[in-house]
Amino acid sequence: MKGIVHGITVVRPVEGVSNKWIGIFGLILSLYFYAGAGILHAYTGTMTDKDYYSNSGIIAPINISGNVTDESGEPLIGVNIQVKGTNQGTATDFDGLFTLEDVAEDAILVVSYIGYQTQEIPVNGQTTLSITLITDSQLLDEVVVVGYGTQKKPT
Repeated sequence: MKGIVHGITVVRPVEGVSNKWIGIFGLILSLYFYAGAGILHAYTGTMTDKDYYSNSGIIAPINISGNVTDESGEPLIGVNIQVKGTNQGTATDFDGLFTLEDVAEDAILVVSYIGYQTQEIPVNGQTTLSITLITDSQLLDEVVVVGYGTQKKPT
């Protein structure tokens, strides 16, 4: 992440250097990083991204994959899946599969497809989703097919 300090390793004082100077230097360094990044996270040792996010209160982004089917279990092609409140989204492939990267754990996915009810699916930290869309019968009631005329079968 740009501009965020992931940690400061604490070292022992160097022989001949006053603890007063080390303290002043540490204070200046701390204020610099605090003012510049907005976050100061001091620790010793190695920190993973998961540790960083859980300790900082920032919600970690996750990758989500899944499939979208109709009520009979058939995969739906070209279903729109968008992260609510963002411009991040995707569409399902020929097998009804999709992938979204770097989505907040508490995000809501808006799933829409012509002829089906739009659904809002809370992610709740899940990395794999199986979504079933329900036919929008109100939309189907509005479709009227009208045909006139006759046609002769060519011989």
